Amino acid sequence: MKPPLYFLVDDDPINNMINERMLKKHFNDQLTIEVFPDGQPALDRLRSGGEMPSLIFLDINMPGLDGWQFLEAYEKDGFDSAVVMLTSSIDPSDQEKSQSFPSVVDFISKPLMPASLTELMEHLNLES
Repeated sequence: MKPPLYFLVDDDPINNMINERMLKKHFNDQLTIEVFPDGQPALDRLRSGGEMPSLIFLDINMPGLDGWQFLEAYEKDGFDSAVVMLTSSIDPSDQEKSQSFPSVVDFISKPLMPASLTELMEHLNLES
């Protein structure tokens, strides 16, 4: 069985490193993770074909294509991988706005913590 593929889309390399370690630890390294510094290279990768991710962790505030712009293009293109907003935003309007996108399944505040990851995986019925 092929390990699941997850995308991390965040402009902060330190957050990406921490989140990648957290995910790999949670999945006992039985996971493939592709990291993107903003939404455009992630969208380009999706449009190029190949394996689709099971889950996308997406920041909101990034240079280039931000999280909202990514979601608009992502849904317009008809992609259907689940998206988790992983952001430092504490603005309630951001959480509300995220609910307007059918692909968004959760809104988590940074940093990704073991308890919130376990809860997310149980909610999505994904194995760890």
